[in-house]
Amino acid sequence: MRRLGFVLFAAILALPGCGLIGGSSVKPPTVSPSQAADKAIELCDKDANGLLNATELAACPGLLAALAKYDTTGDKQLSREEIVERLKSMYASGTGLSSLRCQVMLDNRPLRGGHVRFVPEPFLGGDVKSAEGDADGSGSATIGIADAELPKNARGLKLIQLGVYRVEITHPTAKIPARYNTQTTLGYEHHPTNPDEVVVFRLQSK
Repeated sequence: MRRLGFVLFAAILALPGCGLIGGSSVKPPTVSPSQAADKAIELCDKDANGLLNATELAACPGLLAALAKYDTTGDKQLSREEIVERLKSMYASGTGLSSLRCQVMLDNRPLRGGHVRFVPEPFLGGDVKSAEGDADGSGSATIGIADAELPKNARGLKLIQLGVYRVEITHPTAKIPARYNTQTTLGYEHHPTNPDEVVVFRLQSK
């Protein structure tokens, strides 16, 4: 996965006065950093040493994709404390919803019609919702939560919550390897300190 610059529009710009960033109209998901970190260790720490290495993090591609941002000690592993601190910084902003675009390339060509789904990692709990979008002719997709899951004043907009996601990419006709969907190795952390960007997923058919 590679990232290119793109403007990450704040949802508040889409709905003036609605307070989608902070405010009371759309609140951030209810995630306890300490409980989420405990759950991540429980799910991934196969050798029970209290640390998650790259091999163990393969079961959590969202964290693996953001390993360098969590790993404050530089030991290529994640401790409970590192996960807690990063999640605290993620949700301290009070951001309710924001926009996110990605681009999907298959064998160096835009994957027109590709379906992209951002699935929250299980350790976050049930308040972070899945979001998805379909790629256009340039392979670009705007990712959004289903309208039924959004507040009434945000319906019709493509918006996503902050969180740690595994990414699944499928296509109605093109054969996409399982490592990009049912056994995905793709992940992304949607964090308020990320630079404005479009996330680029480069897939290989073989």
